[in-house]
Amino acid sequence: MTVAGREIKASIDVPAGTYPDVDPAKILAAGKTVSAGGPIAIYSENDAASIRFGSHEVRVEKDRLLLDGKESAKIPASATHVEVIVSDTTLAVAAESTNILTTKIER
Repeated sequence: MTVAGREIKASIDVPAGTYPDVDPAKILAAGKTVSAGGPIAIYSENDAASIRFGSHEVRVEKDRLLLDGKESAKIPASATHVEVIVSDTTLAVAAESTNILTTKIER
């Protein structure tokens, strides 16, 4: 998904059934554009993108990254590519192929 000129990619690699599938209809009903596939969804809100999986939400803003509503990393304002990867209990985020966050998350 592209939001405010920034390409946002997200992928998830967890055992089947770890996270319930996201219901894109609920996100669309809130008036947001959504790209959903199984247990993960990317949707836009103003000039930011949010990635939802399970009970977690990663929000990519112009110059910062929030995990579950708390600032977790800075993002260079000039970054045009951000990638979010969920693998088992690890969340990794890269901006312009540079890691900006690696953290453990609860299922």
